[in-house]
Amino acid sequence: MQAIYFTDSFLRKNNRVEVCTLQLIGIAAIILAVKINEDRILSLQQGEFECNNNYSTEMIEKTERTMLLLLEFQTNLPTPMDFLQFLLYTSNQNFDFSPII
Repeated sequence: MQAIYFTDSFLRKNNRVEVCTLQLIGIAAIILAVKINEDRILSLQQGEFECNNNYSTEMIEKTERTMLLLLEFQTNLPTPMDFLQFLLYTSNQNFDFSPII
């Protein structure tokens, strides 16, 4: 979910994106989201492999850096999934709604 947000924000702020680089932007967004949310890190070599070696690790790293600069390092914005997790957490609580006498 966060990778989609990163990609969307990047495309909104950068109007010079060509179709041939969308896969590069997508893999950079996925690597960035994994670094923020997961315990394990998706390496640049794995990202390069997932792109069928169309892009080098340096290109992926540069795109990731550019993405962070365009997003002004604002990477921890709440997503709909965060809201749903909060609702599920609160629905499992035993609240006492009886009137106070």
